Amino acid sequence: MVDIITKSDLSLIFSIIGLTIACLSVIIGSYAAIKVVAIEKSTHSVTYMPIDPEIDKANKEYVDQWATQDEEIEKQNKLFSKDLKEVMPELAPTDDDKKRFIF
Repeated sequence: MVDIITKSDLSLIFSIIGLTIACLSVIIGSYAAIKVVAIEKSTHSVTYMPIDPEIDKANKEYVDQWATQDEEIEKQNKLFSKDLKEVMPELAPTDDDKKRFIF
């Protein structure tokens, strides 16, 4: 005899199909999230690129002289102050400003 499928049998079948699809979705979603994180890490890495030794030497000399000694800092401040007075005199520090702040 032919068995008739009842509503409870149909709901059980659809529930199992839905559970299977949900499990597959979770697995695929987890895999996609792992891939996104891996790609993001691989594209944001910083590596040291060796350069010409002459350029490296010139950079070290420049860093050694620029703004590391007090007289160099004072010289830079005077040049900046002079340029500021020439280009934008309204923003240049006044004598009153110099008394309140150390330049």
